[in-house]
Amino acid sequence: MSSGPSATKSEPIVAEVVPPPRPLQFGLKTLLLLMGVCSLQFAVMSYAGVLPGIVLGLLLACAAFAGVFLLGVLPGVFAPQHVRRLDRVIVWLMVMILTLFFGTLLAGGGVAVWTTAMRMQNEAWLERSIGAGLTREMLVEKNEPKWVLRISSVRTGSPADQAGLRRDEVLVLDTTVDQFYKSLQANRGSDVELNVAICGSAQPLDNTVRRTAVLSVPK
Repeated sequence: MSSGPSATKSEPIVAEVVPPPRPLQFGLKTLLLLMGVCSLQFAVMSYAGVLPGIVLGLLLACAAFAGVFLLGVLPGVFAPQHVRRLDRVIVWLMVMILTLFFGTLLAGGGVAVWTTAMRMQNEAWLERSIGAGLTREMLVEKNEPKWVLRISSVRTGSPADQAGLRRDEVLVLDTTVDQFYKSLQANRGSDVELNVAICGSAQPLDNTVRRTAVLSVPK
């Protein structure tokens, strides 16, 4: 008995079994990648400077993102199974760019907030301990700008009053204002010599009348 026409032999279907991604594995890879990016960013910032390093890091991250994106959309460059890996690379690059951008903003804002808070704390301590209110001011000495501290108030009977400090006088500093505050805190319980000048807000320090006042810094 003759059989019917032989059925066409079909080719076996090959399916690739892809295990589901583990969230922990993706998170660890992302964390390691961020640590590497931050380390590279800090190295560039220490070598080129803070602002140039930030700009250079962002430009490199954006250039890498653009390069990977263009390679992914060009036809015939990558096999379809490799395009999936490019998607992950693009995600990681986006995370890098966002980390560099927002991390820089947070770091810069945090430093500014910390510096301002420490400055306010030092000024409050100085006014409370020696009894003198001081405000920062920029004057000119030998054609160069110089920070000074102008005395805005003096409490009667305070160490500043006993040292002979008067309102509207200025303290001419040999260091920065922050270093001056640290020096006073380091010399608690000791006498500190202050370079005092009498001058207006727009008057240069070159031809001012100066004197030395001895301030007893309380413990």
